[in-house]
Amino acid sequence: MLLQQFKDLLENLKGDFQYSDQIAPALQELKQYQPNTIVEYQPVYMKKALGQIKAVAAQEAFKKIVILSCLIENWDDFTPANYSQSVLDQYQIIFNRILSNCENSDGWGEQKLDVYWKELAMARQLMFPAGAQISENYSGFSAKQGIHLNRLGTLSFLSFLAAHGGSKGYYQIHTYTPELGRFNEQGWNDCYVRLAQMMKVNPKVKGFFGISWFYDPQLADISPRLMYLQSIPLQNGAKSFYMGKDETGNAISKSKSRLKLYEEGKYTPQSYLLVWPREALIAWADEYVKANPGDEHKAVVN
Repeated sequence: MLLQQFKDLLENLKGDFQYSDQIAPALQELKQYQPNTIVEYQPVYMKKALGQIKAVAAQEAFKKIVILSCLIENWDDFTPANYSQSVLDQYQIIFNRILSNCENSDGWGEQKLDVYWKELAMARQLMFPAGAQISENYSGFSAKQGIHLNRLGTLSFLSFLAAHGGSKGYYQIHTYTPELGRFNEQGWNDCYVRLAQMMKVNPKVKGFFGISWFYDPQLADISPRLMYLQSIPLQNGAKSFYMGKDETGNAISKSKSRLKLYEEGKYTPQSYLLVWPREALIAWADEYVKANPGDEHKAVVN
């Protein structure tokens, strides 16, 4: 039923769209990536085209046409052959959210553009939904980032790369603002379980990683309530590596207490890479599911 709704919406939008010459180049760009390659999820041509379309209604129509086209083209791939059932359940939430935005005349207008880019990436299968976070299907981190003046840290980082076959071939997690309601310990645990279940479907994936200020050990004193973000992985086989000063501003943008400490010179946000290898993550997730058989990582609607 959803597929037919998507098709009907697309047909109606195309019939009224006055910038039809922009559609084919945009879709062509989205098809040019190869599997198992690292791809920027914000497409260059489409970003440029949106800047050239001045009318807001036309911008939203363009976004709807592109995302619906991608969903319809990839529809047959959203199966247990490619995704765990727990992630397919999360996709139902994403599909309904996309449907709602496409049926709404304002589209994604009042949301940050990054929400659209991430939903488009999920429609393209560059990313998949895991609840509290979304994840890239194939990613990697820069080996150069982990090499710095701290010799012990550099040695530990290089040893990790050698033991796990390099820095590519991982899932990479990202925050997705419509799911901030699940940004809590329970939500993250369920997210880890979904990632582990996806790794069982995709045996070549080496694990997952994230790069953030909230993997900084300083959080034990600065924001102890967030320590679960690093303590659970690190106590169960994950490794963290210093990446340098955090330049995103995210650590102080939504916390008055961290901002105050920063302004007083008592806190400088640092960025850390956290990597949880597949064997360790799957072992933890299997035990977690046994201990929590009714948790919401199995639910279709949250």
